[in-house]
Amino acid sequence: MCIRDSLAPALGATRLDLHSTLKRAGRGNAAAGSHRLRELLVIGQVALAMLLLIGGGLMIRSVVRLNQADIGMTTQHVWSVPLPLPRSRYPEEWQVARFYNVVAARIAELPGIVAVGATSVEPFSGMNLVNDVTSEELAAEHPSAGYLQAVWRVVSPGYFEASGVPLLLGRDFGEDDQFDRVPVAIVSRSLAERLWPGQDAVGKRLYWGGTDGTPRTIVGVVGDLSDVAVERERAPTLFLTTRQLAWPGMSLIVRAERDIPGIAGLVRQAVWAEDAGLPVPVVRPLAESRAQATATPRLGATILAVFGAAALVLALVGLYGVLSYAVVERTREIGIRMALGARPGTVLGWLVGRGMRLAAIGIVVGLAAALALTPLVRDLLFRTTPTDALVLGAVPVILVAVAAVAAFVPGWRATRIDPATAFRAE
Repeated sequence: MCIRDSLAPALGATRLDLHSTLKRAGRGNAAAGSHRLRELLVIGQVALAMLLLIGGGLMIRSVVRLNQADIGMTTQHVWSVPLPLPRSRYPEEWQVARFYNVVAARIAELPGIVAVGATSVEPFSGMNLVNDVTSEELAAEHPSAGYLQAVWRVVSPGYFEASGVPLLLGRDFGEDDQFDRVPVAIVSRSLAERLWPGQDAVGKRLYWGGTDGTPRTIVGVVGDLSDVAVERERAPTLFLTTRQLAWPGMSLIVRAERDIPGIAGLVRQAVWAEDAGLPVPVVRPLAESRAQATATPRLGATILAVFGAAALVLALVGLYGVLSYAVVERTREIGIRMALGARPGTVLGWLVGRGMRLAAIGIVVGLAAALALTPLVRDLLFRTTPTDALVLGAVPVILVAVAAVAAFVPGWRATRIDPATAFRAE
């Protein structure tokens, strides 16, 4: 009787399906739906991190290129001084012209000053002036039609030197270019190429605005510049002289060979020496104005980068939590496997592989979403494409590295499980 009672359980054990037993040990009491929900949440977190990091990376690349962009002028040791004049006190054009000439001459005499000029367009203000420009040759064929619209501004002699815009051909405006002399103009290189492709623009004539007046003779060609908005492409530009067109809302451009302590006070004294009734002039470093002009894209890049980093942390925590729970849930299964001879590396590879599969799915989903949203971000970027290879290559590598760390820690803990302790776990 005793022998029969002892042999029955042993014989029953030989008929056990070990694979089914391990699966039951692994499942525990958790529902399959709960597993899937947690895994879907991790995939969503990884996809969101992927999307935000790509967006932040593209914006950062764009801002870097924006800050490094050659705008065609210098901002180092250069200041701008907006000086609008009230028409009630300066009703005549000659009065306006004289004021800016005298003030510029006073500032130019200060120690360390390289050049002083004036312009009707405040640098990096975002505002510009546009008008029709027609070459004399085209006007003879189509007298009523403008050839193209070009940016234009009024500048004083010395402006190009003060702003660092290179003179490529011809000459700068001079003292002889007066109201009663031949109307003259200077054009940027791109405007010269548009109006007279393959020809020397110096000596050519064009109409500014309508074609029924006197054409202006080109006396010089200068480099293109982006002094209104850094992110805009350099526009064809026409320059007129203050000697022939007085503009009451000019900004002085002051360039020095070095930083000058108290430059703002010295400039104000020069202005008030000519007209003490004017408001306190604002003296702005041009480098600071440029930085402020790019503040919005920098802020956007910072926000996206912060959200991307937060999403990355959430993905890290989520993946770590799911795999840690899997270790706790399958403690008995892991113990049985190790008791039967499973190597620690096999257990580690199983858990890391599970985590990397979830991360890979999230990366693919996030990449697909980023590519689908390409049209929405294209206009926000500066000289950067939404499919920038560096960003699209670096972000997945970062996510894979983070996922590997998040998966390795629970996997390493699983390899330290004592089989005897696992058998006693409920």
